[in-house]
Amino acid sequence: MKKNTRATSKNTKSTKSRNVWHVNCQAVLFLVLLAVIYGLFVVFTVMDFTQGDVFWPNLCKFMAVVLCFVLSNVGEAASACDRRLLQAGMLLTVFSDLCMLILDKEWVGVLSFCLVQIIYTVRYGERKAAAFLLLVYLVYVPIVGIHERNVVYTSAFYFVCILTSVASSFRAFRRKTLGSPQEVLVCVGMVLFLLCDICVGLYNVPHYGQNQKTMHIVSVWAFHLIWVFYLNAQVLLALSGRRWKTT
Repeated sequence: MKKNTRATSKNTKSTKSRNVWHVNCQAVLFLVLLAVIYGLFVVFTVMDFTQGDVFWPNLCKFMAVVLCFVLSNVGEAASACDRRLLQAGMLLTVFSDLCMLILDKEWVGVLSFCLVQIIYTVRYGERKAAAFLLLVYLVYVPIVGIHERNVVYTSAFYFVCILTSVASSFRAFRRKTLGSPQEVLVCVGMVLFLLCDICVGLYNVPHYGQNQKTMHIVSVWAFHLIWVFYLNAQVLLALSGRRWKTT
């Protein structure tokens, strides 16, 4: 009897030791990922200010987005379904940025980002709104087609998608459906996402209108703020899928 008790005690200690080791490894990985992501942010920000070539800064930006997707897999999930939706959205985000940053297929990237926001709308509990947007999307794409000249119209539809997603995140916050602090991370992350897209719009205004001096200054500053908002949005959204121990 004593031998069985001792064996059980040893097994319990061994299990606890493995769990502690696993948690510590995840904590180290979590910190390393954050350090590399923001290290890349510093690198591509300096490049944007000092280099005329866009390939290397864009590559660093894309790598940072990929690492944000990896970050979304670290730690215990707050909810299995919620994490799957988050990962689907972030994986599509990686594809969208691949199209826009590396492949120079901006219109495909915008169409993909529409799906990202529709997925996030589902994640925040607004399934009817997401279903309506998806229906419009499925009708819109075959009619308009995937072509560069239609990027302005597609961007207008995307703006509707992200406004719906942001509004859905705040309704989820009021309903307390995501839990704390996930709901705060989601709301702040989605607001930063929206601010990023507003900056994208301001950056492109001179390209479609008169290139006035004031708008050129606004365009330059908007360009540099895009990734300040966007990368932080991706980090916060990646963190919103994990379970946080609160006291």
